[in-house]
Amino acid sequence: MVARAAPDGYTLLTGTVGNLAISPHLHAKLGYDPVADFAPVAQISAAAYMMLVSAALPVKSVRDFTALAQSRPGKIFYASAGVGTGSHLATELFLTAANINVGHVPYKSGGAMIASVMADETQLTLGGIPVSLPQIRAGRVKALAVTTARRVAVAPDVPSLVDAGFPTAVATTWTGMLVPAGTPRVIVARLNAEVVKALQSPDVRSKIEEAGAEAVGDTPAAFGAYIRSELDRWGKLVRATGAKAD
Repeated sequence: MVARAAPDGYTLLTGTVGNLAISPHLHAKLGYDPVADFAPVAQISAAAYMMLVSAALPVKSVRDFTALAQSRPGKIFYASAGVGTGSHLATELFLTAANINVGHVPYKSGGAMIASVMADETQLTLGGIPVSLPQIRAGRVKALAVTTARRVAVAPDVPSLVDAGFPTAVATTWTGMLVPAGTPRVIVARLNAEVVKALQSPDVRSKIEEAGAEAVGDTPAAFGAYIRSELDRWGKLVRATGAKAD
């Protein structure tokens, strides 16, 4: 709908890694081009996934998990919210970096995938921080890492994947503002200034941080370059995994 809207600055899109960088590689007929059909305004936020393992698993770190997976071929499984979802592809990115083979069990929702790890039906998943933290604090699952380059404010004791020694596995679920292609530059610039101003508000930043995310607020050019880099990165992984949504 936004791709076909009038380019007047009054119709905005909240784009995500899913609909701008992953879905274009999963669907043969998507109905929009993530680069040609939109003008980037600004990236709003970037959030980590939390790497969770079963409480029954005898591991305390990412390195422990990789060693265990190597010692138990065919006996360790990971859960995702479905084929082609962020939890699926971000986990595959980690498995590639760690050079381990872990079986995939796709579920129909994020809640179901975390429940499977709580029950030790599967042993690993990547969950959103807000839904993961209560289960970690209750001892139902263990957190090994966050998938960002730095630790997150709401879970400062959990190492990042860079801390854990897997910098190439860093992955975020991000959001940003876009408008229809052809929107005048002066309008894009005005919208960018307002987004950046809002993201500098302590109240806005605290809400974003509570969700385990970081506020970004970059330039239209920087956000456009980031979208293209993410398209390339996730496209390579989708092709490697053979994931399809059609």
